[in-house]
Amino acid sequence: MRIFIFLSASFFINASFACSCLNVSLEEKVSSSDFIYFGKITSSNLVSESKVLNTLELIEVLKGQPNTLELLSSPMEHMCSMPSGVGTTYIVYGKYDKQPTLSLCGFTQPHVKSLIPDFEEELVKIKSTAKKSLEQDK
Repeated sequence: MRIFIFLSASFFINASFACSCLNVSLEEKVSSSDFIYFGKITSSNLVSESKVLNTLELIEVLKGQPNTLELLSSPMEHMCSMPSGVGTTYIVYGKYDKQPTLSLCGFTQPHVKSLIPDFEEELVKIKSTAKKSLEQDK
């Protein structure tokens, strides 16, 4: 019986530390970002035990003017971490006063055609939403 209680308690303790993500609409992501672009990681450098600085090659700007082509990520050390990969394309949502960061629940995510069934349709939606957002800001 003690083992059952221990295992049950361990499960619930671990579950409470799981990463939980908010469901944010595309409109909210676009309107809260100063710039959005597609970029491919060309190099990654470990800058500390918990941070990787990735340099990206700009592929296409979808909104604004990016002020950085760098993306912070972290090795898999906690539930919300998302490792980066050289050669992988990302859609980067950024703010001018913050370094874009890759995490499981963040706006910036890998953008691989084979993983997204409606890749072209999503791209059109992002561009359309970014255009509407710019027109509302004027």
